[in-house]
Amino acid sequence: MKRASKACKLVAGPNGGYRQTMNATLQKIAQEALQLAPAQRAELADFLVESLDSLPPDEIQQLWADEAQRRLAEVRAGNVKTLSGEEVLAEALRLVKR
Repeated sequence: MKRASKACKLVAGPNGGYRQTMNATLQKIAQEALQLAPAQRAELADFLVESLDSLPPDEIQQLWADEAQRRLAEVRAGNVKTLSGEEVLAEALRLVKR
């Protein structure tokens, strides 16, 4: 099974947040998906999210544990900037008010 974390990398976004960079195949799929009508994109997103639930619970738990370890290693290596809870809440409120 190919995991998304191997295809994507979290980087600082232009507006101070974070975004993921994707490999060329994922970029092409994403660009094509963005051409769909909003209702079609929502249907596609729902389909993709539901497809993640098809894994056995123990495999999902292992994937989350692996992701947590990867993120911890990124923080310890200084590759990502940590944010306080207050900063996260302020950014969330700013984005909601757009």
